[in-house]
Amino acid sequence: MKEYKINKDIINAIQNDNLLVFVGAGLSKNYEFPSWKELVFDILNQLSIDDDKKYEGLKNVLEENIFSEIEILDKLLIMNPGNRGRVYEVLESSINRNITDLDLSIPKKIGNVSSKIITTNYDMILEKALPNFKKIIHDDTFHLARLPEYKEYIFKIHGSIEKPENCVLFRDDYKALYTTNAAIDRLKSIISDKTILFIGFSFNDEYVKETFKYICDVYKNFNKTHYILTTEHVDFSDYNLMPISIDSWKELPEFLDFLVEKKENSLLPQITNEIEKKEDPQSALVEDSVFKIAILYCNPIDSDPYYNLDNLLK
Repeated sequence: MKEYKINKDIINAIQNDNLLVFVGAGLSKNYEFPSWKELVFDILNQLSIDDDKKYEGLKNVLEENIFSEIEILDKLLIMNPGNRGRVYEVLESSINRNITDLDLSIPKKIGNVSSKIITTNYDMILEKALPNFKKIIHDDTFHLARLPEYKEYIFKIHGSIEKPENCVLFRDDYKALYTTNAAIDRLKSIISDKTILFIGFSFNDEYVKETFKYICDVYKNFNKTHYILTTEHVDFSDYNLMPISIDSWKELPEFLDFLVEKKENSLLPQITNEIEKKEDPQSALVEDSVFKIAILYCNPIDSDPYYNLDNLLK
């Protein structure tokens, strides 16, 4: 197995169950879910069926990267507030699909690395791969309040495709979530003493960069360095992130196996100590006891003894 150069802080966090894995859209992209740009193009194509000329210009603007995806979505609402419902329809048709036959080994490995997962993804890849993890959505105030009680959880901070209308998608959704919200208060409380490893965030994606600004505002005041797994040569210092570089996302399974091995190795001394403590009580009794032997022999009063005790006790 390849040895990766990673900060000891991550190893300690893994071994102390103090690592929080934050999963981005890169994981979903691995299962051929649309990227943000592809999703917005799908939305524009659907809207163009009714009014081709009205939305054709926005497709050109998006293609040329003049506006970001979130800016295009905002313009759709300005052009017609009723477009919000159309956007949710396209979102559901693009994301809510059958995942029964997919190879879910990668999200399972993520669950082996950490029992605490946060994701911005709407799809249900993680919960399908990790059915024993408690799934909590950003608007689920009842379970949010009890989140620290769960040993294993998936916190879907931007919602789930099961309820498209509750997904954080437009700029006003982000402002509502990240300004004053129970979900963000809970997020701040659980990451205050955690080490975060971000997986699946591409800073070549403008939508991701814009989204990440909101996430960064949540943890930046805790004066703690966090980490991002990346294939990009990007300066992450503005986000208080230290990069862990891999050559290709094809390495992700091997990297996760590396982290799992570090976690399992930390458990070996504990297991050995437990085995030593649970020694056979009969063995301990034998080691600590002093044995006494009684010898009975016949000694008639009318004859001299013929036993040599020295020979018997040799």
